[in-house]
Amino acid sequence: MSDQDYRTRFVTKTTKQATLGNKTFPSWTEVLPCLNIPFKWGKDIRLIVPAFEACILNRVYTTFKESEEYFVFRNFEKQTGNIIKPRSDTDFYDHLELRILSIWMSIWALEAFYNLTAPKDLHFEYQKKKDSQVDIITTENLTDKWLWIKTYKIFPFIFDKEPISWSLKKEFDRLKDIRDRIMHVKFGSVSNSKYNTESLWGDIIDPKQRNPANIIKDIMLYYSPDDDSKKERFLREIIF
Repeated sequence: MSDQDYRTRFVTKTTKQATLGNKTFPSWTEVLPCLNIPFKWGKDIRLIVPAFEACILNRVYTTFKESEEYFVFRNFEKQTGNIIKPRSDTDFYDHLELRILSIWMSIWALEAFYNLTAPKDLHFEYQKKKDSQVDIITTENLTDKWLWIKTYKIFPFIFDKEPISWSLKKEFDRLKDIRDRIMHVKFGSVSNSKYNTESLWGDIIDPKQRNPANIIKDIMLYYSPDDDSKKERFLREIIF
């Protein structure tokens, strides 16, 4: 079986010729997981299972891209001095929401990638600084661990390499900081102060912000096998 969408989860290949119904498939045909989902009208939907993290990452990209296309000069008008304002508050808020969603979902996508691609036999011992206790991390308890430990300790251990580059780390740390401030928003960061240097709004609409999907994709690619044939399918065929 095969599917053209890059988000489809690649599983394995047949080792010999296989027959399904009235079709015969040669050796080394890609095998994709399928399941039936109860729907309505008394019917089930046959789903070729996608890579969960790929679905999130794709939505991060398209959501941010849509917001980016809005933030151009023609959608604003001069108010006074060097101050401009949106021509439509409704349109502005709609695209501001897209920006918030893309930043929030980007970290979710990376968490999903770590949790779904870690080896089944993972065994990593991490010594905590506070109490010097050793934390044993396995696939079963990986979901409970901080993203920082996964990014800078566990996955470098899995692939026997240094953590992500300084430049990528700088981008990622800033992205995560904005996401955390969105998740745990404080009144001071979204208040109506005329010049609020801690304003969350300014970081959300920062025109220099790279699409979060590209930042997360770069981390995923770094923490993937060097052999392209062993990478997750969506990372081999990603379209952005």
